[in-house]
Amino acid sequence: MKKHFHKPLVFIDINQIWPLLHQTITDECVKNNWQLIFEEIFFKEIPSQYHSKIDAVITDRFYNDPLLKNFIKNKIPIIRVGDIVNKKSDEVIPAVIGKLESLGNFAAEYFAQRNFKNLAYVGNKTPSIFVNSTKSFISRAKSLNMETHILLLDPIDKFSNHSSSFSQYTKKVGEWLKTIPRPVGLFAYNDKQAMRLCYICQQSKLRVPEDVAILGIGNEAKYCQTAHPPLSSIEPYHRNIGVTAIQLLHDIMQNKPIKNRLTIVKPVRVIERSSTDILATKDKILSDALKIIWKNSHLNIETKEIAKEVGVSLRTLERKFKTHLGRTMIEEILRKRLENVQSKLISNNESVSEIAKKSGFISMSYFRKVFKLKYNELPADYREKYRIH
Repeated sequence: MKKHFHKPLVFIDINQIWPLLHQTITDECVKNNWQLIFEEIFFKEIPSQYHSKIDAVITDRFYNDPLLKNFIKNKIPIIRVGDIVNKKSDEVIPAVIGKLESLGNFAAEYFAQRNFKNLAYVGNKTPSIFVNSTKSFISRAKSLNMETHILLLDPIDKFSNHSSSFSQYTKKVGEWLKTIPRPVGLFAYNDKQAMRLCYICQQSKLRVPEDVAILGIGNEAKYCQTAHPPLSSIEPYHRNIGVTAIQLLHDIMQNKPIKNRLTIVKPVRVIERSSTDILATKDKILSDALKIIWKNSHLNIETKEIAKEVGVSLRTLERKFKTHLGRTMIEEILRKRLENVQSKLISNNESVSEIAKKSGFISMSYFRKVFKLKYNELPADYREKYRIH
């Protein structure tokens, strides 16, 4: 006779529209062989007598919400997820939080790595949910010795249905962008805004990324992959929130001790596309060399040939790389190859070995070694964890 094991029933009660978080939580629960019941079904379709069968809860509500009081009273394990720290709530319910401020910090640091000295932000006059990420972007840029240019206007959604008003908005933003020293790194509060700004640059005869490099937040395919050029975007912390929350809930359900009742999760990467495919430098020789490397990194290119192509000695060019970028040409070729592999691993279905080969890696053992040094994971594990479905 087969022994039947109890499958924990987990109530997913997240009202915010965070597709990546919902998907990650669902995937992780399935891996644990847990049953799921979602908020819209819980309230509308499941008879109330079955509510008592719930074994655990993942929610974005605070501890004093009426819905949670009965779960708390019955000592049902609960994990709160979201992007707001609430001290009172977090003393009662363990929480896994991604702070909005971290997105602004991450954007400023990303542009700093690409050698930008001038940054820009176009936002709304009225306060919004993006205010914390905006403030942190400005503050972090200042600490990194970058100048930030800010333009605040009425919310675009207020008049987006009126073509004359939108034309006025486009003209105002375009003229303002032309006053900023180029190249400029332009941070958008979400991918929809990034796509809008990309269109404005086109209308204003500003090249992306040569004049304006655009970075959004969210990695939403419908905006990032359909814009021209395709948009780079910060993948938010929602995937890591989901994985961390499920692990924490699993430990609680196994009666394991919890070290921290509040876990802060940060964004980990930018999904890089053409809109930021530039390194800001006024040195034309270095710029030309970088263009050659970025275009041909998948080939067996020789550093002496690059130097010959840009018209200087190899020694002079190597000195420019070390002075301006802090790395050699060989290191830059490797960095670009790994960047290309990272992007392809999560966005197409070719085998890992095929992607590595097409990106310029001949030895698979060497490729795996340098990839793990860079991303702290083997290529196959990285693909499984971050694949864009």
